[in-house]
Amino acid sequence: MLTLFHHPMFATCRFVRLAFGEYGEELALIEEKPWTRRKEFLALNPAGTLPILLAEGDVPIVGAMVIAEYLDETRGVLKRDRRLFAEDPMQRAEIRRLTDWYLSKAESEVTRHLVRERVLKPVMPETAGGGSPDSGAIRAARANIRQHMKYTNWLAGTRHWLAGNKVTYADLAAAATLSVLDYLGEIDWREHAAAREWYTRVKSRPSFRPLLTDRATGEPLPTKKMRGTKKGGLIPLFGDPSAARWVGGEGIENGAAFACWENWREDTFYFAAGDLGNLAGPAVPASRFAHPELKKPDAKGVPRPVMIAGPIPRPGQDPEDAMWVGEQVTELVLLADGDSERVMTAAAMARARARHARPGRAIPIVWPRPGCDFASMAAEAAKRVA
Repeated sequence: MLTLFHHPMFATCRFVRLAFGEYGEELALIEEKPWTRRKEFLALNPAGTLPILLAEGDVPIVGAMVIAEYLDETRGVLKRDRRLFAEDPMQRAEIRRLTDWYLSKAESEVTRHLVRERVLKPVMPETAGGGSPDSGAIRAARANIRQHMKYTNWLAGTRHWLAGNKVTYADLAAAATLSVLDYLGEIDWREHAAAREWYTRVKSRPSFRPLLTDRATGEPLPTKKMRGTKKGGLIPLFGDPSAARWVGGEGIENGAAFACWENWREDTFYFAAGDLGNLAGPAVPASRFAHPELKKPDAKGVPRPVMIAGPIPRPGQDPEDAMWVGEQVTELVLLADGDSERVMTAAAMARARARHARPGRAIPIVWPRPGCDFASMAAEAAKRVA
């Protein structure tokens, strides 16, 4: 197994991990903090930059594109249709151009500055350049995001994949860059529908799954929490979003548990919406109703029934009011969360069914056993099998 010195929030390192993942090859990962300038690290690369791949014989290969060329020459040429480069020299030139666009241009104009100011400086010692974020640098980087998103949206809207008809290094470079910005919540996907659809397809690939567990500071997050943008989007868990069958609900844990229960069907796209509001969208105000049991005190301390958003979706909604669903979907399985309040969840699930209804589309609502959620039921089933 080869070893990669990396940092989880560096787009160049993510690019290399995606490339090896596309070829089904695992890497031993060593997280490096380059600002510490360890003697052993500098012995591998006196420039003190990442990524560094220890190849056969522990020979260090330095730099994302250098590693990509090495990977193509030693593995890619044998992959035929799965090769991340092209046979045609002009197509290879376009792949290299776009890869450089994201790993060099977008990196120098956007990603590097946001990662440094928002992720690295708070944990770096002052002697290494740490301290309070530079708001001016953040504003400048954010001002540059729009042009890169517009260009990505144009590429995704005019090509099946960014450099042509198949996945290449260009897609991985763009996805690596945008995944860092998306993690930091810096991307507004509402004006970039084509880019969002392309990014969802990339995130659904098996090579992307290890990146979804990366954390900026290394701390584990509770399973209920999310990072990055959510409104109008969704979290892909497994499968191709072009599938005719979609399965998902609020949280990642329920979608993953249900997918395990039905053995991760190859004909299904599994997703998580993040919360009921993003799953169902807003309701018609007139459809609100009083909860039959729950009450809360008003300003005078008098108990009043809790009002619940009704089952009727508000007409004329914007795309970002709720998660998107592909028009080709003929079966949308909605998973109700057993941990959430039952009446509110039932109303929201009915609203989601009405919002996403299309001619010929079946939308069953699946509930876990009372008092459980799908994750706990899956855990119980696993114990019984063991």
